[in-house]
Amino acid sequence: MAKGQVETSDRFSVGFEIPRDLLGAVLADLARMGITQVSYELITDVHSYKKKRTFDVKAEDFAMEWIESNPTFRAKDAVAHFVENGRTNASAYTALRVLVEKKVLRSLGDGNYQRTDVRATESPVTKIGNPRQRSAGERNRRPYKVPNVDFMFKIIGKKKQFKTTDMQKAFKADRRNWKSVSPLIVRLVGDKLLKKIEPGIYAPLKRKPKPSKGKARMAPVKANGAAHPAAESTING
Repeated sequence: MAKGQVETSDRFSVGFEIPRDLLGAVLADLARMGITQVSYELITDVHSYKKKRTFDVKAEDFAMEWIESNPTFRAKDAVAHFVENGRTNASAYTALRVLVEKKVLRSLGDGNYQRTDVRATESPVTKIGNPRQRSAGERNRRPYKVPNVDFMFKIIGKKKQFKTTDMQKAFKADRRNWKSVSPLIVRLVGDKLLKKIEPGIYAPLKRKPKPSKGKARMAPVKANGAAHPAAESTING
């Protein structure tokens, strides 16, 4: 060995991970090779999976409740109703497809649907007539002196925002269909009369004042072509 040269020897420190069931076999092989100074630790991995949310009411039954008061509708309005109540877009479209297959709904094209118990040419507005000739939803629908839209804004009053659940309670207390609250809110958001703050919370926007319906007043004219007194006095000076 040259003067000043330091004697050295080499070894390795190896770290690796193996499945739990292979540890015994690996340690045995290492021991046969004379490697006994082995250190190890147990690593526990926690696997988290996205849980699928379940509901007591099936998607198609949930859709039926909404369709009962919306005989003709756009698919995106039904989807908005599902999302508003914590359900997914996919479940809404699946429910519509199933109801079409069961001939509860018919597709009108361009994303529009209609209940099959409503005539294709019939207006979705409830008609007054023989109760036996109307659907169950129409028979259960009550006429109100104050329309739902005006009633909703009456409840909102001067509030800066409101909750969907509180509005549903107000509708129920007035013996109105509380299930119509969500689709009505969706429509008013589309009409720029409400603004969504966060899921289930909305704020009212300014409503445009209704034009006055004053009738124009005409000056009375006497029979037999007689002139108006004011005009006669002017002529006679």
